[in-house]
Amino acid sequence: MVAPHSLLAIAAAITLGACATAGEPGTAATPDAARVQEATPDAAHEGACARAFTGTLATWDFSADMGIEVTTAASATAPGVVAGPVTRSADVSAASGASSMNATNWALATHLDATKYYTLTVTPPSGCTLAITGLALDVKASASGPSAASVATSADMFAAVASLSTTAPSTPAIAATATAPLELRLYGFSAASAAGTLRLQNQLVITGALR
Repeated sequence: MVAPHSLLAIAAAITLGACATAGEPGTAATPDAARVQEATPDAAHEGACARAFTGTLATWDFSADMGIEVTTAASATAPGVVAGPVTRSADVSAASGASSMNATNWALATHLDATKYYTLTVTPPSGCTLAITGLALDVKASASGPSAASVATSADMFAAVASLSTTAPSTPAIAATATAPLELRLYGFSAASAAGTLRLQNQLVITGALR
């Protein structure tokens, strides 16, 4: 006959063994650590730009324009980038001029008028940051048109401006980043006459990166 206290000891040992087995990896009672890891999002990929890119972000070509077009659409964009058309602000007027977008009624003052400009917008793909690092454009004034011009962006609410030539192509120093639509404005001022013109001709090219 087995003593009562021995039966209690055997029962306790069986119970402890069952608990230890239930806690072993790979059993139904314990989640598989490998499977838990697979189900967890990879932090390194969260928020990553799926269209990372460096180079030309957008191009506008004015060679087929007659000057008076209301808009000029982008001719090329990087994958995922949405580039809006070049347009004029309401305070400048369309003017004829082959192979260009052209306008009159520029500021006569020696400082820019915030209501007189050409404008365009560039939007990055969802999840990406747009970083503009370069701009190339050809802005040409008539004899009585603006003798000064500048470019600014909505990244800082158009506070910082970079100078443009009104007699030769320009590559102004410009740096702006955005995760939403970014607007660029090109201002002309210091015109000798309101009838003088300032035209965008050849191509306007924005370079930079998506990251």
